[in-house]
Amino acid sequence: MERRQFLAGAAGLAAGALFPRFALAKVPTPFTFDMSPPTDNREKFVEWGVAQRGEDPKFLGERFDRFVAMVRNEDIWDERHKRAFLLTPREKFVLPQNLGRAYEHAFLDIGFGVTISGPHIVGRMTSTIDPKQGEKVLEIGTGSGYQSAYLSHLTDQVYTIEIIKPLQERTRGIYDALVADGYVEFKAIQSRNADGYYGWVETPAAAPSPAAAASPSPAASAAPSAAASPTPAAAATPTPAASGTPAAAATPAEPIMFDKIIVTCGIDHVPPPLLQQLKPNGIMVIPVGPPGAQRVLKVIKNQAADGTITVARSDIYGGRIVPFVPFTKLEGDTIKGTHNN
Repeated sequence: MERRQFLAGAAGLAAGALFPRFALAKVPTPFTFDMSPPTDNREKFVEWGVAQRGEDPKFLGERFDRFVAMVRNEDIWDERHKRAFLLTPREKFVLPQNLGRAYEHAFLDIGFGVTISGPHIVGRMTSTIDPKQGEKVLEIGTGSGYQSAYLSHLTDQVYTIEIIKPLQERTRGIYDALVADGYVEFKAIQSRNADGYYGWVETPAAAPSPAAAASPSPAASAAPSAAASPTPAAAATPTPAASGTPAAAATPAEPIMFDKIIVTCGIDHVPPPLLQQLKPNGIMVIPVGPPGAQRVLKVIKNQAADGTITVARSDIYGGRIVPFVPFTKLEGDTIKGTHNN
């Protein structure tokens, strides 16, 4: 998702209200990682998609046409990624007025002043990090939800962060509705509202004081743990230690380590917290450069046999400028400024 300036207020909220809520048939055949849609023939793919996934033949045909163009352009590199693209219903993640353009090679407005990225750049960036089943993948910039939906056909551990709270809530609702309809692969997606610069950090509940441990209040025992629930409200803001209980010892925040990270907004440096949360020999793809003139970099965190860490960078477009708007910053509950130095 290429970031434009965030437009707070009625215009963004109105766009959210207009987002499609499809009346869908149940998916006939739930996703598995060995599912193999036809990749060599448009008619066979459309027939397969109708029978196995219950999807609209019009969109299935458009998806296959874009797939052919992406393979020709070398934006999709192997059979796993071909399958992931063909299994991801992009039309479920665009606004109603853009349904006819869902598979165009273009960024499309999704409200809130942001867009859904074109399929080619999504395919190229995803192929670059090459997620494998079982790997933990972090996306910075949930947006429409399309990128993480695509990732869920490659791995069963997808984490995604969105800085715009109403957009994050809307997209979580879309995932949940699609899961209920039979897109079981989207259960793999954990999402939260936060400032993605700092990555995904879990804050365990504070250790209880002896008195609290001996006699928990009814409210405390009834409340679910924030760490146990992937819902937006629980994930967005870790619960602080209760005030007035100095005996409680807070447990330090625990970052999750990721095999792959994909960043969808431009910044003039690689955020240190994201590099720290990338596992040794992990891969990140991120637009880096001055405002409006970023290059999309592949960043590999190499670890030698002696434990020495080095970072290698390469340009996935061979020097081509790809303009992304800045990586915005959250101050309290307000999006304010950027993380550029």
